[in-house]
Amino acid sequence: MHTNDIHAHDLPFKEKGHLIGGLSKIAYLVSSMRKQHNNVVVVDAGDFFQGTPMFQRYGGEVEIEALNEIGYDIVELGNHEFDKGSIYLAKQLKQAKFPILACNIDCSAVPDLRNLVKPSMVKEINGEKIAFIGVITPDLENKVLELDGVKIKTPNGDWMQSVKDEIAYYQNQGINKIVIVSHCGVELDKHLAESIPSIDLIVGGHSHTCLRKSIWVSHEDGSQTMIVQTGCNARALGNTYLSFDQLGHVSKTKTQYKLIPITEALPSNKQLDKYLTDKESRCYP
Repeated sequence: MHTNDIHAHDLPFKEKGHLIGGLSKIAYLVSSMRKQHNNVVVVDAGDFFQGTPMFQRYGGEVEIEALNEIGYDIVELGNHEFDKGSIYLAKQLKQAKFPILACNIDCSAVPDLRNLVKPSMVKEINGEKIAFIGVITPDLENKVLELDGVKIKTPNGDWMQSVKDEIAYYQNQGINKIVIVSHCGVELDKHLAESIPSIDLIVGGHSHTCLRKSIWVSHEDGSQTMIVQTGCNARALGNTYLSFDQLGHVSKTKTQYKLIPITEALPSNKQLDKYLTDKESRCYP
């Protein structure tokens, strides 16, 4: 289950006369899915900061607490997480209970952030190991005013080299199921998929693309890469049932993907709903 580009839309908002969105409703859906299935992985592809007065007032505290309450398993950094600088970001992320990924970013100039951000991680499901690798937009340094020395890795001038190296690291361990959590945008996601056939799934963000149907990129070796993305502002929750064949390739015939619209009719997680509405009530002077 996945989101991207929440942009501090923590509470429902009106669009075309209807209330939509809301993280407490996403929390309810995630909790319900976990009760029904054993192998649920909850992922966000970045830009959970910036976009509403909630972020302006609380500086990301609310969004991190909400992601903690929902119980995200993996979160990729987006460019807007750096809007107040890398040092500030590190301070806020210390409250996070979820792993934070980005393999192509050099955080050595900010040790606190370097200690929090991992390039990737492995989750073992039913005895099968799946590598999850984070990738942030290679245009980060043109998107953020002050990075405090944090920079994108471009070995040999190739922004994808860090991704290739990370995949090779896992392949050398015999892990052949590769999921990229990307805050690069759908066009660069397609480029990644075309350039690196060993990628099975890209959970995308950054371009705010609402993919009602997944994109499939075919490779000469017969394998395929699936690309998914939910749009933005917590309007929808992505629900991808991922299946692999015996070679570790994602199976197009057995894999399913859909977007679940976050509508007013959905129930809410009462505890998170109370927290968010209390925060909103103190948001304005």
